[in-house]
Amino acid sequence: MAALRFAAQCFTADSPHRPSGIIIKKTASDVAAAHGHKELAEELKPKVLETRGGTGAAFAKAWDCKDMVTEVSWWMLPLPGVVGSCFGTVHSMLKIRAGEKSFLIEGAFPERVKRYGETTEEIKQAAKNGLFVSEWSDVENADNLRDLHGKQLWGDHLGNAITTRDLIRHLLRKGLYNTGRNNCHHTAFHGYNFCAATKEQLRSLPVNYAQTKLAWGLSLVGIDLAGSRSCGQAIPLASPLYTGISRDKNFTGDVPPTWIGETHDGFVDVARHSDEWLGIETSLRENGGAEIPDFHIERIQRNQNLEMLKDFRTEFRKVHGQRQLQLLHAPGAAHDLVAERGFAKAYANMNFNAYGAGFYFAQDLRLPDFFATGRENHPGPSEARLVLLCCVAAGKSAIKQRIFPFVPGDPKSGRPVGEWQAELAKPENRKAPDGCQSCISDTNDELIVYEANQIYVEYSIRYTSSAFAGNPYDNLRGSLKEIPQET
Repeated sequence: MAALRFAAQCFTADSPHRPSGIIIKKTASDVAAAHGHKELAEELKPKVLETRGGTGAAFAKAWDCKDMVTEVSWWMLPLPGVVGSCFGTVHSMLKIRAGEKSFLIEGAFPERVKRYGETTEEIKQAAKNGLFVSEWSDVENADNLRDLHGKQLWGDHLGNAITTRDLIRHLLRKGLYNTGRNNCHHTAFHGYNFCAATKEQLRSLPVNYAQTKLAWGLSLVGIDLAGSRSCGQAIPLASPLYTGISRDKNFTGDVPPTWIGETHDGFVDVARHSDEWLGIETSLRENGGAEIPDFHIERIQRNQNLEMLKDFRTEFRKVHGQRQLQLLHAPGAAHDLVAERGFAKAYANMNFNAYGAGFYFAQDLRLPDFFATGRENHPGPSEARLVLLCCVAAGKSAIKQRIFPFVPGDPKSGRPVGEWQAELAKPENRKAPDGCQSCISDTNDELIVYEANQIYVEYSIRYTSSAFAGNPYDNLRGSLKEIPQET
């Protein structure tokens, strides 16, 4: 109980606070010692949360494995000391079977690259990020090893065919290890969902959710549970979609590293089969694309408009908590105009917008797909559809109820256009809720912003399909991927 009381004390006025823009590199052990808790300080030394199961020596073997992933399971080891015994904190790991090989994949506190030798860029990035790949034999005989009940994937429970390299590449894109935002549970969560069929994917961490929130909360007051490393080294990737600019942590006038050539005022084709293309394609399939019949990407273009990017960065600095998401939008007939000039308040639909006159975004491709060329008629297989993949400065969000109660199968809820126009003209329906920069629909599958500079159009994606996956106001309602909540 003393440990629990002390953890709670970290949120009181007696705990250190972090002024804006200043990083306080103080560990939980340091704070415990300063308050006279010598034994707890010893227990909380960085070694506790640096625990991992494997040696990390099988990265190259897994990277070169050509076999498809056939089994995935979520395993745990209790953490030693007071963190494990008092808080029930465990270390999460994924067991991956591909062919005759079984690997262990886990996130842990990063190590120096020299341990792995100066080999490949992927190994160096994994060491930097804190992504470890080991032989399953490293842990299979460990004391207290147990699986997370019901979290196994095989056969029809798996999604698209992937190799261990596909999985590792996906996890590398999640960025640096962070105790509160990208820890071992997040690594297992993202890896599990990447392998799972849509119906099997998890919506939130199934283990140590409260402890992870505690770690995140402590980081806000400058306490880093992972050791002496700062909690604020990089902007975390808040959405599982591939990102080119979200990791541009300095937010200067320099162009993002993915940009090529001297063109800084328009769109440039992304090379098919490049990591950038494959990352976007994989993420779209993960997020509803696999459910769209005959989904096929024809072209991806990157927006290299430096002036638009500068405007977005300026706005991004203003939003609460600087939460950024990468989401999808279908402008329909206005695609070329929006892609070229960006969003504008004049484009907001005043005839019908369920949550106010703003700009609507989704993580699940099935929702914008329904609006890509108008919802009355789906184009034939030879006709292309267009969606935009955008970076959105979401900031703080709140759940917002529809302007009018939902009527099943009727998006306008049976209200005439004039009634919608009157409601959408009201000031409260033309801005985010007080204290927020965005809102989330009451179905949790749309995010709405009301300021155009909160959006940067990052990619234009042209694809074909043969039919809708469904109607978001009918059979798809309640089953679309949810917008990532604040973490």
